[in-house]
Amino acid sequence: MFRWLRPGGTLVATLGTRSEDIDYTDDFMGVPMYWSSLGSEAFRSLLSATGFHLDVVTEETAFEFGSPVTFLWVVATKP
Repeated sequence: MFRWLRPGGTLVATLGTRSEDIDYTDDFMGVPMYWSSLGSEAFRSLLSATGFHLDVVTEETAFEFGSPVTFLWVVATKP
């Protein structure tokens, strides 16, 4: 994603907070779904090491299907 952006470009991303190799469900809103996550600290480290300036990094919890789910929200700038 770093290469996609021009200098001064902004990345806005929602990422997972827990480290998961792979998760799967047969029916996620009517379709099969696979996902994985590195976790909050790994994502922060990777984005910084790639060269992004982390402008906003926050964890937000919302309820999905009655259960709390926490996401890492990132706003980062390419210098």
